[in-house]
Formats: sequence, C-alpha cells, structure tokens
Amino acid sequence: MPLKTVFRFILLVLLLPYPIAMAQNVTLKNFKQEDGLPSKEVYDIFQDKNGVMWFATDRGLANYNGTQFKKFEPKDGLADITVFDFFQQENGQVWCSTFSGKLFYFENGTEKFIPYRYNYVIERFIKENNLAGYFVSSLAVDARNTLHLFITSGSYLTIDATGKITIESKYQLPVTNPRWLHSKVINKIQNIEYFSGQKSEYPEYVTRRQTIKRIFGFKGAKIVITDGTTWIYRKNKEPQCISPENFEPLEGNGYDAKHFWISYRGKGVFIYDENGNVVAQNLAGHSVSKVFRDSFNALWFSTVDGGVFYRKEEKITKNILKGVYINSLTSDTEGNLFLGCYNGDIYKKSNKGELEMLHRGQMNKPAIVQFYKVENSLYSTVDQKIFTNKGKILSCTGGALKVSDDTPHPIVSRFGVFNAIEEGTVLKVDTLKFRINDISKLNGKYYFATIRGLKIENGNGFIEMKNPLLNYRFDDLDYEPERKVFYLASLGGGVVVYNPFTGKTFNIDKSKGLSDDLVTEVYVENKNTVWACTNYGLSRIVFGDDGTYKVRYITTSDGLFENQIRDVEVVNDTIYVATANGLCSLSKKDFESIFDKRKYYLRLKEIAVNNVIKEKPIGKLSLAYDNNQLDFWVESVTYGREESVYRYKLKGLHNNWHYTSDRKISYEFIPPGDYELQVQVLEDNRLFSDEKILLPITIRSPFWTTWWFISGAFLLLGALIYLFFRIRVLTYNQDIIRELLRLWVRKIKKKEKYFVFREQGKEIRIKTNTILYVKSSGNYMDIVTEEKTYVMRCKIGDFINKVPDPLEFLRVHRSYIIRIDKVEQKTKKSVFIMKTEIPVGETYLEELDKIVF
Repeated sequence: MPLKTVFRFILLVLLLPYPIAMAQNVTLKNFKQEDGLPSKEVYDIFQDKNGVMWFATDRGLANYNGTQFKKFEPKDGLADITVFDFFQQENGQVWCSTFSGKLFYFENGTEKFIPYRYNYVIERFIKENNLAGYFVSSLAVDARNTLHLFITSGSYLTIDATGKITIESKYQLPVTNPRWLHSKVINKIQNIEYFSGQKSEYPEYVTRRQTIKRIFGFKGAKIVITDGTTWIYRKNKEPQCISPENFEPLEGNGYDAKHFWISYRGKGVFIYDENGNVVAQNLAGHSVSKVFRDSFNALWFSTVDGGVFYRKEEKITKNILKGVYINSLTSDTEGNLFLGCYNGDIYKKSNKGELEMLHRGQMNKPAIVQFYKVENSLYSTVDQKIFTNKGKILSCTGGALKVSDDTPHPIVSRFGVFNAIEEGTVLKVDTLKFRINDISKLNGKYYFATIRGLKIENGNGFIEMKNPLLNYRFDDLDYEPERKVFYLASLGGGVVVYNPFTGKTFNIDKSKGLSDDLVTEVYVENKNTVWACTNYGLSRIVFGDDGTYKVRYITTSDGLFENQIRDVEVVNDTIYVATANGLCSLSKKDFESIFDKRKYYLRLKEIAVNNVIKEKPIGKLSLAYDNNQLDFWVESVTYGREESVYRYKLKGLHNNWHYTSDRKISYEFIPPGDYELQVQVLEDNRLFSDEKILLPITIRSPFWTTWWFISGAFLLLGALIYLFFRIRVLTYNQDIIRELLRLWVRKIKKKEKYFVFREQGKEIRIKTNTILYVKSSGNYMDIVTEEKTYVMRCKIGDFINKVPDPLEFLRVHRSYIIRIDKVEQKTKKSVFIMKTEIPVGETYLEELDKIVF
C-alpha cells in the first residue's frame, strides 16, 4: 500500500467524528489478573445462556457472573491449558480449540468439559501433513455430528461420527493453482468459509503467500484476514485491501448491522463501514483479539497484552463543568442554556454546544439565572445585584434566595423582603416577617413558599392554611395555568399539588413512586409533565387527562453525578440536570430507554438441604419433615451496574418481602406445609424485569401425625381392646374397661394436670398426680398430697367435678376420695395409701373392684 494511503489512514483515525468512537459518556473498565482473570493474554469471549461471560486465555478458561471470576484448568477437564477460541453450535454445545490442537466442548450453561473423542485423528492428520503451528479458524457441527474444520493452513476438513477424516479442500503455501472463495451452510447459525479450486462468484484468491487467519461474512461480502493484510471480497468484483502497510491484522468480525471490526497488533481495533472506510478506533496501543457485544449491548474487548476491557455506553452525558456546583438553570427561546453556579459564576451553553463564561462571581455567593419570555430578558442575581442582559443593574442587598420562574415578570425573594420587577424596574418592595423561599402571583394574590408552609396574601393580610399538607417547609412553587394547580416542593411530603380555586390538595411522595420525600425544586415542562429535584435523584411525573399519574426517576445508578439535584431544565429534546458536581444531560429518548425491561438471567443456581447440596428439582421440591433446613443460591448478572438487590419471600411462611444483596437465601426449621419460594431482582429499589424464581416446596408431615396413621391407630387400638375384653377380661370383670380407659387417656395425654384452689386467701396450684387422697370435714376438706395437707372450703361431692383428670380419682367413702394410682394395698373394707388406712364404706364396696393392680 502506498505511503500516502497510510498517512490518510492515520489522519482519518485522528479526526474520527463518528459517534461509535470512544466518547466521554462511556464507562471503560479493565479486568486483569488481580481482578480474577487467569492471565492478561486473552484470546476469545463468549456469553452463555445464563448471561455469564467466558474468557479463553493462555492459562485456561475463566467465567465471570458480574461479581466474581471462576477459573478452569486441565484438572477440571480442559484438553489443554491454552485455549484460543469458542465456537457456539446450534445443538447447544460450545466447542473450544487449544494450542496443542486438541478440541473439547461443554454444554451451554454448564461447567462440565468433555474432550473430543477423535482428537487423535486430528493429531495424526497434522503429523502426516507436517502442519506444525496450525490453528482452527472455523468449527461447526452438523445434524449428523460431523465436525467441519477450517484451519489456518487453508485446509477444510470433516470428521464424521465414526472418526473418518475427509479433506474437502487443501492447499499449501505458496499457492500455485488458482483458488476461489466458497461458503457452505453447516447449521442454522454457522457457515464454513473456505477456498477451493472450483470457481465461484467471488474473485480469485490473491494473497498466495500469506496464511489465512479468519474469514467471515458481512452484508454479502467476505472479509479475509491473513497474517499480513485484510481484504474485502465481493461477488464479481476485484478484492479490496483495507489494511495499511506494516499493520499486522490479528482478528475481526461483525461490529453491528452496519460495521465490522479488524484489530491490528499494537494498534487497537478499527471499525469499518461496508465500503471499507475506517470510522472509529478503540484501545489504541493494545493488541485486541476479540470484540464482543453482550446481551446488554455493552462491548467487551479481549487483548493479548492487557486483559479484558468492558465498555458501556452511558445514557447520561457528564462532560459539562465536572466538579462545579451548579445552582440554577434556565434557557431562552433560541435554545441557549444558562447556568448559575454556587460560587457566583455564570455560564452560557449555546445551542451549538459552545460553553462561555458570562460572569465570574466576586462574593462566592450562589448565582440564580432566570429567562423571561415576555421581556425577552435574562435576569441574573449574583454579588448582591440583579443583572439583566439588557444592561440594567439593580441592588439586591443580602443576595437573593429565589427568582420566580412561573410569572411573566420576575419576583425576587430575599429572606424577609421581596421585589416585584418589570423591564428592569422595581415596581414593588415589601417587607415580611418570615423567610421567603419562593413567590408566585395569581389573580392579585401573592403565594409564598416558606419554611412554615404555604402563605397567601390577598391585600388584607395572610390567609391561614389549615390543611396539614400545606404546612411543610416549601422551597419552591410553580403554577401550571392549564390544570390550574400549584406544584410545591416540600421537605418531607414530596410534591404537593394545590388547587387555589377549589382548595383540593394531594401529595406525591415516596410511597407513590417519587424517588424521595425531600424535594427542593419543581419544574413544570408542560401541563402533563412535572419534574421534581429531590435529595435522591430526579423524578418525572406525567399526568393523564383523567388525573392519574406515573412517576419515574433516575439516580447515580443510572449515571448522574450525584443524587442531590439542584435544578433541571428541558431544552428541546435534551434534559439538563444540575448537581453539586457538574451538569448532566440526556435526551428524552434515552430517559425513556433507562426504564426498558431488562434481562438479568435470574436463576436458581444451587439448593442445599440440611447442608447437603442437592440437584435442582424439576418443578416441585418435596421433602420429609426433618429435611427442613434449606439454603438457596440465586444468581443474576450485573455487568456495569451496582450489585443487585434481591427481594424474596417464602409464601405460606411469611407474606412480606425481605431484601438482601447476598446471593444466598436460608431458612431453618420450616414447619410442615406447602410453600412457594419467590425471588426477584431489584435495581435501585425498582423492578425492571418480569423475571421471577418460583419454586413450589412441600415439607411433608411426620407419618405419625397424618390422618391415615391416627385413624389406623385408633382402629387398631379399638380392635385390640375389643379382642382383649371378648377373650378374657369381660368374662370376669367389666370394671377393667374403666381402668384401661384411664391408662389409655394417661398415655396419650402426658401433659401434667393441675388443680387450682384458694386457701386462706391464697390461690394455690398443685399437680393432681401428687394428691394421695381427699378427706371431708363438713364444708371443708383436706387435700393430702405427697408433701403436705391443704384445707379448702368445698364439699367432697364437688371435688371430682373440679379436677382436670376425674378418671384418676375414686370415692370409697362418704368422707374419702382416693387417687387410684396411689393405692398400695386393698382389703375387703379398706385401702392403704402411704401406710395410711382409708376405710371403704358399705355402699362403696363395689368400687374396690375398679382398683386393678
């Protein structure tokens, strides 16, 4: 290539105007070994179906889920430590080529590596043909599991499912016979590009002494990269060389629908249009091996000398007065933007983008700028003066707090004083006894935003505002004439909307979608759109004709300098945002795109039951009652964003959402029942995706608590009792039924029983199983226990009805009630309890038969 052409090439790169070139509103992050990469020598990039990024390096593979890197080496199943390329297949396999020539693959979305069963066939072919130093340029698997390979020697090979190798096309350097370019469809996502002796619509191969590195298609053309030049082959046209002399091409492929990229050793990567013209250059000075556009439309650059670079194009531009505290914004009818700074400086950003300083502050006090369409004048308050762009200067002792922005002429508020001005002339000066943050005038009334709420002056004094929504501290108020409402910026209640004609008032706060309840400025764009500058980002409120509204907001997570917003101005299609760290801007279209649905690749990665990792269930997770300690690991990708927050709940156990930035969710001792694990991704406390993990979980009850077991136990017990009575017991003593019933009740009701009574004004509780017997003494009775005797006022006949376990007691005398299980001996006329003889009355002798030893 002539030297003159090389100079033109370099000059074109230096003067690139194309928007895809590196701009100031992009995020560029460099990943190196200290970040987790196995090596800074990276050859290829791939994104799997779970959104995880993979990198092929000279020291193995690595994947990255947005939080951490994971490395893989031959001990993990790789065929070689140096991996060059990923080849994604239609069947879900991802094949990898290595430095040794061996191939291996893994299923998309997994981490299990499988060596190619016919690697020995390839090794034998390479040895027999003396092809040392070859590399796989293209690899594709067809429906019959035949492997198609195009290698850098220029050969096109196939290996069928039985291991049979076929040379489809072959030539050796230097090429002596003519060769033409061909393209063969292998599967739905892959072709094999190769040269053969058979003529085609593409021109004859011209670089007969150069090794082919890569061939790829682009908009009907074929881009051929050799070890010395890069060519565009078009049908029925002469090949076009697009690389300058002494630029060694490394790699290339499609960049977007209208561009492709070629990298050169040590020169970075160049973006070409379809005509072969360079339109952009990235990463100058690096040797780029791959440019990959991920599913989030962000770019990844792998290099063989600097690791991996990640580039995300920001929606928000942050290149105006970075680091400067912007206090106030306004714009004129020609689209010029004016900026008042906190230090008193005033700037003009013309509609052509040029930035000019109009005034340098002398007193380091905040400057306020406001344009009035009726007067076609710009008012600026700075250095205790009021300036107009028409040359008038007015005194403003003490400085101004605010200049009205919803009135045809300025009203300047100054602590307890306000001035009404028209055409640079003060028409009214009034002194009040309260601090004025903003003023508006409507139908002869003045409306004041103060630290003690909204105040209205009607010429006869101030109207008292009883509505609590109007008693917040207000820093700003603007009137919208079509809806006939005031919008007030409150510190605590969000945006308060007040109708001065009907008195109807409501507020829009954080609970209704606003980014924060602290609002310092409102900006009325039109009757349907209101912007709120809050302490946590910029909020936009869009009203419908029916009075409903929708709120959206942006914060630093979307690219703003800071979350405390000072002012906002909309000029044509551009939104300008003033912060304490400079001016941000974005288009309305980009503002909307921030809220587009996003894909996080949210998935349930692992489950552990009682600290043992289990396979993920297909459908429902059903576990035994004692397998109730559960751990769930969830995963999502967060490239270029802050770490995601997950909200989750186990429906059926708790119905409130819980929030965590940890990827592990744990539950212990879950009671038996039916549940559903629900997980979603939040970004800046907002849902941008419909993705949700839904896992039904059943913890089964113990078998002895199931209805069938209890029913069966009752039936079996009943049958045993029936057989026992029928065979033996009922033949000689029917009273055994009571004893068995008593013992059975005690068995199934092991809980201790208590008898509560009053003695001498005290309430006493004793265990019934400690009572030995009860003795009547008229209207009193003695309760004799193992430890002591209690006296209570009660008739003995009422005692059994008062104890919780009456089956345990038996009346044997008009004056005695005994506890059955305390009887040690019995005779025909008495029983013995703790060596105490208790008589049995004549009428109670039959009761002795109920005492069974």
